[in-house]
Amino acid sequence: MSQQSNSQDDKVGTVGRLLYLAGVLNMHVARLRSVSNFDFVVADLACYQDVLTRYAGKRLAEARALEIGYGQRPFRLIALNWIGTDAVGIDLDEPVYDLDLQRIARLLKANGVTRTTKSLVRRAIFDPSEYRKLSSVLRAEFGTGQPFDARRLLSGDASRPAVWSSISGELDLILSEDVFEHIPIERIPPVLEMMAKRMRGDSLAIIAPMIFTGISGGHDLDWYPHRVHEGLDGRTPPWGHLTRQSRPADTYLNELRRSDYRRLFERHFDILEEVDLYHRLGEHHLTGERRAQLAGYSDEDLFANKVRFVLRKR
Repeated sequence: MSQQSNSQDDKVGTVGRLLYLAGVLNMHVARLRSVSNFDFVVADLACYQDVLTRYAGKRLAEARALEIGYGQRPFRLIALNWIGTDAVGIDLDEPVYDLDLQRIARLLKANGVTRTTKSLVRRAIFDPSEYRKLSSVLRAEFGTGQPFDARRLLSGDASRPAVWSSISGELDLILSEDVFEHIPIERIPPVLEMMAKRMRGDSLAIIAPMIFTGISGGHDLDWYPHRVHEGLDGRTPPWGHLTRQSRPADTYLNELRRSDYRRLFERHFDILEEVDLYHRLGEHHLTGERRAQLAGYSDEDLFANKVRFVLRKR
């Protein structure tokens, strides 16, 4: 387990971790009971196609793409390959999509018993239903698709050249959703440098981190975007992660502001777009009293949340 993960364990503590895992389990159970239509996957593909059309004149189905941080449920990669995109992914963690004894052994070595157990339980109980629903949605939306090859799921540190050596040629599109906020600050410049080396002048990157200073940026289960509209009873204070009034996140966060991402991206890329995916999320919770307690943060900071940056290599 990484140094950042160990440090985070110390902050959260055993009880905090168990409470967090219980909350995550409740969310998975709710998803299992619901009729998930994967609108977000279809919407993401439509966004990627729109960006490629407007800025590069290319078709997504004919592009070579890379996703940085596909996670343990690589829904976007499956969807991209379904429509014909030549897409691969890099993730720091060993994937659990296609399990065998060797992969389980690697999971235990890399992630430890707790995280591996959580991943295996999710893969055995929740994921089969989710993948069936995803296939149904993709078939209804796009027709018969390409089967997914688990060898497209690469594992390694995207800030180091080794994992990139498994990807040949130049890329038309690099994308990353809800990942860059988890990358240690010192590793982001080499990730961006690796990206730039694999992109042509007309290639694009779509990077969408959850900004730390937004109401959902602390990754507090009380303040996930779908819960922001709820009342305050029984919850930590809004923006409590900025005022030390909420529990530490059960994940590493680099705490970068929107302006920090701009500064980092502009070393290698022109920023073509910045799109707020949750416009002024939580504004009704920002009372005068709460605003005074958050005086060190601008409105841009407090309402940033998930921001989609469209980048073109300089």
